[in-house]
Amino acid sequence: MKAYDLSQLRVMIAEDDRQMRSILTACLTAFGVTDVQVCADGKEALGRLWLFPADIVLTDWEMKPMSGIELVHALRDEMTSPRPDIPIVMITGHTQAEKVLEARDSGVTLFLAKPIAPHALYARLVRIIEEGADAPERPARTGTPRSWLAHIAGTAGRGR
Repeated sequence: MKAYDLSQLRVMIAEDDRQMRSILTACLTAFGVTDVQVCADGKEALGRLWLFPADIVLTDWEMKPMSGIELVHALRDEMTSPRPDIPIVMITGHTQAEKVLEARDSGVTLFLAKPIAPHALYARLVRIIEEGADAPERPARTGTPRSWLAHIAGTAGRGR
């Protein structure tokens, strides 16, 4: 797997479990990510995404008052979402086939089962970078271009 300089990557975490938030933040920091916003639920994450130009959202499924799957639905709504095209990684213990299919059909980009392994999280980030780097550049509603994908994809071999 290629190594990337992830120092320019902006990640939003939506996770209600304090320990899991700490684990995800520690993993991202170890990967070189320096800009991480941490939220305790989907509602908080959705509100912050209007101000924080995240490149990727990592979300748990089970949270209140807004679950991760409700967050995905809200983010994929072209009419009301601050970032309808943002890559979303669902991180959950729900690994039954019907849950994985529901997540996919709701617009989840990638799925990661708990308990997580750092290398598995890194692999999801790399997959998003490599698949997104070929996507046509288009500005997000926040005015932030998605050109970070091409920039990060061009850093293979530097970092980690």
